[in-house]
Amino acid sequence: MNRAAEPIDAVYLWVDGCDPAFQGELKRHLPSMGSDIQATAADPERFRDSGELRHSLRSLAVFAPWVRKIHIVTNGQVPDWLDLNHSRIALVSHEQIFADWSCLPTFNSHAIELQLHRIPGLARRFLYLNDDCFFGRAVRPEDYLVPGGGQHLYFEPNPITDRFAGGPLHDRAYLHTVGILDRKWPKNPAYYSSGAYGRRIRDRLLGRKPSWRMLPAHMPQLYDREILARLEDLFFEEVQLTSRRKFRSARDLVPRLAYFYYLLESGEYGPELAIHALPWGSEEYIFVMLHPAVNIQFDPFSAIRRLRPLFFCLNDDLGAVDPDHPVLNHLRFFLAEFFPNPSPFEKTGRFSSATNHALIPEITNGLKPERLTGGNS
Repeated sequence: MNRAAEPIDAVYLWVDGCDPAFQGELKRHLPSMGSDIQATAADPERFRDSGELRHSLRSLAVFAPWVRKIHIVTNGQVPDWLDLNHSRIALVSHEQIFADWSCLPTFNSHAIELQLHRIPGLARRFLYLNDDCFFGRAVRPEDYLVPGGGQHLYFEPNPITDRFAGGPLHDRAYLHTVGILDRKWPKNPAYYSSGAYGRRIRDRLLGRKPSWRMLPAHMPQLYDREILARLEDLFFEEVQLTSRRKFRSARDLVPRLAYFYYLLESGEYGPELAIHALPWGSEEYIFVMLHPAVNIQFDPFSAIRRLRPLFFCLNDDLGAVDPDHPVLNHLRFFLAEFFPNPSPFEKTGRFSSATNHALIPEITNGLKPERLTGGNS
């Protein structure tokens, strides 16, 4: 079968962190966690909803209209603006995808991501998006699929090195996952030589040493459901341990690293992989870490308006700030101006297929969130 002709779905994870029921569950389970997890894994920004999902769906509707079905994975919550009667929308509960219900409730996105291949009716190939990822202009299936049956892999110029051992929890999870992968494929020729990793990663990703890994870019990435199921068998113990952790941990298996390096190092796809480095702040990719600091020289929102990147991510790293914090207010303003037209998946309004190109006003009042050159998610 021609893989390029197969349907491609989209999958989102979503939670409303302001929901009192959710907050109650969070408070009930957090005291049993270690201090390291309490300090980081339950940060408010992990669950804050600033309208990102609504506007990410608007970007998908305009710039990736070829997506067949959209699966939104939640803990049972439903966005009040979402049209559940739309034929392309499927709401998926955690109970539908976790084989072991004793893992629930969960607040660990890594644990949820490891179950995505169990989504009922999911196409073999699907785009996985965090709700803070957006399309800035039109993308095609050919931007993800290689004619021979493989796929394009997109990385950002952020090497995973030993410095991650002293970093925040998510960095330590990246490094832990790299260790698992290195033990699985020690000195594989596809890793060191002129094969997929040695030549392509070294030469195309900024000349880094072959032993240095690169982070997959924070963007809508393509996954193969059958390969995700295979990873569950290949890393069974690590998958089980991560799935049982209710909050993110430095000992988690990070699914996106496991998936992309399986493709690179197993040799299964061989030359049917196309590897791309996405430089920060380019017409291809902008990654923004929203920070409470003001008067920062770099204005990421204006850069997105000016460059209209193919992919961009607006990552909330604000911590426990007031819901009306100026950065959050400007984020909401920016999204509404950049994607002003309702999508067909919303209850209100009427969708226009015209391009969602609004001119975003410059940031005012001296507020200029910074762009981060790090690897948070």
